[in-house]
Amino acid sequence: EHLEKLAEEHNGFLFGEVPPPPGEKRKKEDWEYYYPPLMTSALALFLFTWLNQPLSSVEDEAMEEAKRRMGFEPDVHFKQ
Repeated sequence: EHLEKLAEEHNGFLFGEVPPPPGEKRKKEDWEYYYPPLMTSALALFLFTWLNQPLSSVEDEAMEEAKRRMGFEPDVHFKQ
């Protein structure tokens, strides 16, 4: 009975928003204008930083320097 009461109170449309009459456009909320460019910018910034991150960490470089100073043979691995 609780679900039946909820179904009567709500109109069945997404977010309770009734579609506009034919020929009319839906009026956007203020935040809907800013959301797509901000999310696109955030994704672009994330991809830029992720693709340009260093190939090795500071610890890796410190270990190589320590080994070099102690006279060990340097590790042979891929470097750019």
